[in-house]
Amino acid sequence: MWYWMCLSDASDHGGLGVDTGHKDYSDTTALICAVGAGRHAVVQLLLTVGVGNAEPADDLASRLTTLKKFDRQATRLGGLTALSAASRNGHESVVRLLLVDSDINPNHQDGLSRTPLTWGVDAGHRDGNGDTPLALAAENGYVNVVELLLAHIRIDLNSINSKRKIPLSLAAQIGKVEVVRRLLAAGADPTMKDDRGFSPVDLVRGRDDRVWPGLDVLANQ
Repeated sequence: MWYWMCLSDASDHGGLGVDTGHKDYSDTTALICAVGAGRHAVVQLLLTVGVGNAEPADDLASRLTTLKKFDRQATRLGGLTALSAASRNGHESVVRLLLVDSDINPNHQDGLSRTPLTWGVDAGHRDGNGDTPLALAAENGYVNVVELLLAHIRIDLNSINSKRKIPLSLAAQIGKVEVVRRLLAAGADPTMKDDRGFSPVDLVRGRDDRVWPGLDVLANQ
């Protein structure tokens, strides 16, 4: 609401005073902030700012199209983009909004090579290996977000992070069964090895060589 009021006031003054590229102390833009918090309506509004072909709902929305467009690929500290932040936090509806925007790169790697898909496998895992949006979603176990990313025509299913792990490896090593199933169905390569020589198939087996519950589908590849 506060950002809407600021934009409204600025539009009444020809857009003066609004810097859509402004970043706070952590290099976070208004768009990344709204995305990270899962504020669907705010994100939807910000994505219309500066877009001339958007369909304005009212006079205010029409005036907002005259402001400078928000940079969809702007990054905060650590190299996170808006899509990476949404994928990491599991905000499905926001991810859906971003993926239909032609300026969004679904395979962006942050400063540590993490992608949006990587962030979706394990919500508690934050070791900073550097992955893509798909890897981020896979690593946090966000099945619905993973499905959205997999449906994107430009997604790189086998992107590798700084440890040469692909999203399937990240999901397999922490037992995210449903994510593993979806990645395999989409065509992820179960034979790709990381920097230690382990493939996703190797990672589903414990020290006693027993397969983690539910991951037989991968062990039998």
